[in-house]
Amino acid sequence: MVDYLFRQKDFSTYEIAKFSDHMEPDDVYTIKNGHCNCPAYRRPCKHMAQLELFKLLQEEDSLEVNVLDGDTGKWYTPAWYDKSLIPTFMGGK
Repeated sequence: MVDYLFRQKDFSTYEIAKFSDHMEPDDVYTIKNGHCNCPAYRRPCKHMAQLELFKLLQEEDSLEVNVLDGDTGKWYTPAWYDKSLIPTFMGGK
């Protein structure tokens, strides 16, 4: 099972945390000004496409956070969601 947790850090910066079976993220990708720091060889990477969907969901549903289930491709807001926990998962601020 792989889940991706999305958040907007500031006006032009987004972070995507990739989780598998651990409490700590496997990776945290930063997308700033249309550039992702992932090691993908092709541009735009899958994180950029996921981010575009996240932005659309934010606009339509006014949601603060969305998690993408990497296995099913479905978006959800987890039952455990607590905005104060997000900085802990994302490594700070």
